[in-house]
Amino acid sequence: MKMNKRAQVALFIIVGLIILLGVTTVVYIKTDTTIKAVEETIDPELVPIQRWVNECVYTIGKEAIKILAYQGGYLVVPEEIANNKRAYIPIDPGDFVKIPFWDFKGQKRIPSIKYMEEQIQDHVKENLLTCIGDFSGFDDLYDIEAGEMIIEADISDENVILDINYPLDIVLKVGGTQRKMNKFGAKLETQFGKMYNLAVKIMEEEQRIYFMENITLDLMSLHPNVPMNGMEFNCNPKSWLISDVKQDTQLLMQTMLPRIRIENTNYLPFQKKISFYENLRKQAGKLREAYEEFDYNDFEGSDSFAILRDEANLPDEIPDDAYDYFHLFIDVDADESDLKVNVRYDPSWGMSFRPLPQNNGFLKSNMARGQRNLFNFFCINQYHFIYDVVYPIMFTLQDENSFAGSGLNFNFGFSITINDNTPDRSDFGYAPLEVPDVVDDFCDTTIGGDPVDITVRGSGDLGFAEELKNVTIGYKCFNMYCELGQTGFLSGTTHYRLSTVLPSGCKFPFLYANKEGYLEGSIQYTGDANVEIPINKIREIPIQVVKNVYQSNGNTLGADEPLGENEKVVITFSVVNGSYDQYVTIPSKDEKLGFLESGGEYTITAMLIREGKIIGKTALPDKLIGGFHNEKLTVSGVDVLQSDAVVFHVFDYRPTPARKTDSGEMLRYLFDSEYVDVISPEYR
Repeated sequence: MKMNKRAQVALFIIVGLIILLGVTTVVYIKTDTTIKAVEETIDPELVPIQRWVNECVYTIGKEAIKILAYQGGYLVVPEEIANNKRAYIPIDPGDFVKIPFWDFKGQKRIPSIKYMEEQIQDHVKENLLTCIGDFSGFDDLYDIEAGEMIIEADISDENVILDINYPLDIVLKVGGTQRKMNKFGAKLETQFGKMYNLAVKIMEEEQRIYFMENITLDLMSLHPNVPMNGMEFNCNPKSWLISDVKQDTQLLMQTMLPRIRIENTNYLPFQKKISFYENLRKQAGKLREAYEEFDYNDFEGSDSFAILRDEANLPDEIPDDAYDYFHLFIDVDADESDLKVNVRYDPSWGMSFRPLPQNNGFLKSNMARGQRNLFNFFCINQYHFIYDVVYPIMFTLQDENSFAGSGLNFNFGFSITINDNTPDRSDFGYAPLEVPDVVDDFCDTTIGGDPVDITVRGSGDLGFAEELKNVTIGYKCFNMYCELGQTGFLSGTTHYRLSTVLPSGCKFPFLYANKEGYLEGSIQYTGDANVEIPINKIREIPIQVVKNVYQSNGNTLGADEPLGENEKVVITFSVVNGSYDQYVTIPSKDEKLGFLESGGEYTITAMLIREGKIIGKTALPDKLIGGFHNEKLTVSGVDVLQSDAVVFHVFDYRPTPARKTDSGEMLRYLFDSEYVDVISPEYR
């Protein structure tokens, strides 16, 4: 097997890296470590030759095994893996050292024992003669003529045997006696085979039950800064910057995955005995049953968890690593061994991270509308996000006793692939890691032929459509997104356009237009040479809020009043059938809303809230006392362009509900919207 220059350079770098890690690559063998591999009985005068060759066999064989283990069973990474950046973990900045994925798009890429033995044989054959040095150190003692070398490698759990058939015709210079010898070899005492078998069991268990994807989802769901599902009974919409959520997720995986333990290996001991955690598991089951049968009305004002904990006989103190035992302690049906297993994720390896639904780089919660049967709650602020996540991890198996205590590390990797919060090893998950929506090869592969001229028209005064420059044009095909460029002055015309050749990914892709101050526009491309994308201009207008007291007993609305000292209004403002949602709290520093200059329909929900306060040690929550709701608020383009301010009205419901259970009529009035024409917004 011949290596190209880049592969040879990679091997030298790997060897250098191993040396830097403190691994000794040259070891002189003792006679008792080679006796099983050397079957030929020789004359004493030939022992120096036998010792010399065997030492070289040991040195080159050890080098081969260390590189093989470091690269997951691949001494030289095959081209179909090395040339595909999605198929390995890059360890060094120069991308010379690669840890191939053992699972790629659902395909097993685990090297077999036979394949690894053949690689060791090839490596020893290519490098042994260099180590031997043509026997130049024995010129004063012997004339040596060598024949063809045959090498056999045998990998077992406890060692690797190298059996070398290397016929030598030897003439002793003192006396002229002729001798022959051909048996050489070495036994390398390493648990390479046992490490490989454990790695295979880990990989196969992952492919069977997706335990790493499930751990990822579980960790994400527990992190306070990674929103997944939630419902909170308050009137303040929540938002998360996606880049921050991704960064928190990466840090979470970098921190938590090394805490994974594999049963029957040499893992970090738990704080308590295993029997303690198993007993805790049984008690937790009793706790769940107690919760199901618990009548809170019988223990009003009591610490319900303390009562249930006593009923379930839970211990007062639960060890800090209880979560690790129940969620990060993995059984892969491994044989008991002294091997260590470490799991690693490095953020520099990248993470494809795509949560939905998202809005301009944010994840935002929504206040529930129209759920009029939920009268026990004032404001229902809920969210449900789904995630597409792809990131690589690396398992490292350690044998500290290999090679007389110098140790051996065996690495293998694969990608965690989550699609819509579900483990998925299909082609879905294999977008590039750093930029999930952009694929270089995909975007560079074009349909050829004449370019397409793309014009973007924006709504100006009273809807006049003008051509726009500096508009970013995007191309989307399924989950692949490409930026095509920006519109600009087209030479030889009087137009602002983008002339470009489209990627060939889809027959009918979507084209997107984005420009600051405008709502994103899109059309589906159907093959025309000239395309126009309309986008709506947005005008930000200052807003004010006044309240009108509603007397429910007499069904009357009072005159305009300012908000009270401890009152605030939370407004959700969304374009109907659009993707433009806004949230604002009054009073605040930024009391503005964006309106489409061409006019449009909006859904608005405004919640009038009396802020809670602290009385002694008791914190009173915010209370919903009124609001305004309109599913289809129509705002004309004339009103948008001619207004310097918009005044919103909210009702203040009287009598104010004393308890949550009394708020049913108020919520019914809020969502029935009988008042919308009476206290509709004013444009000033």
